Amino acid sequence: MSLLRPSRWSLDLDHHRNPAGTRADIVLMSGGSLVMIDPSSSSQSLYFGRAAPRKAFSVGVPRIKLPRMKLPELNVRETESDDEDDLSDEEMKRAKSDVSKPETDNEEDQHDEAEADEAEEDEAEADADNRQREQERANSSDDALNQKRQDSEEDSRPASTPKTGNGTVFMTHAFYGAELSRSDLRGAAVYIPARPGSEFFIGPARPAMLLGINAAELMMGLASPTTLHIAERAIARARALLLLDGVHVVPRDGLEFLVGHLN
Repeated sequence: MSLLRPSRWSLDLDHHRNPAGTRADIVLMSGGSLVMIDPSSSSQSLYFGRAAPRKAFSVGVPRIKLPRMKLPELNVRETESDDEDDLSDEEMKRAKSDVSKPETDNEEDQHDEAEADEAEEDEAEADADNRQREQERANSSDDALNQKRQDSEEDSRPASTPKTGNGTVFMTHAFYGAELSRSDLRGAAVYIPARPGSEFFIGPARPAMLLGINAAELMMGLASPTTLHIAERAIARARALLLLDGVHVVPRDGLEFLVGHLN
């Protein structure tokens, strides 16, 4: 089982829904460009072309065993950012309590009434000065804490909010990096339709496409029913997965999935 990790790559749904663009299902059926949005929010166009095994499979050929995928449960970043906010609030409260807490100075023994009056006046002036300086320091501390909290929120906020909806890209267990690159998406691609009883996803069936597959290994495995284990291994090592809700393409060549190439 592969526990998927959300990527900041995604399919440009606006482009493929626009009349000027080409729908994703048409691209999968006849070939064309899939427009992706990379982590920097730039558009990346990758050409998809359908591929056919060297020999069509006949009825009765054993099914190819597909890997099992599990979509992640998200909203983890919100908990982390809440902890940071709580810490900052505690620091701010502590700083404010230090300001509001009056300082008490031990009064020296007064030798006579005149010296006591003069000492009290000096002490009152000094205390007022101290309070003013502490208030300025506290205000500066509050500004610094607020800025620190804003910076931490910006750092913890991803470039694009991860989700599990249509057009989302995920990293599989076969990819060990922190984020996918354009080259990681290239290679053979396998579209898997949503079918009743499908065990590809743990949970409801959803159409998806596995990306970044070793093309030579996959096509070698699909060359004959006796080499299907090679194809299974290549598919299980796909680096990425793209959710394609609403896309319905019928596979051919006796397979339960559609084989293509992304360049």
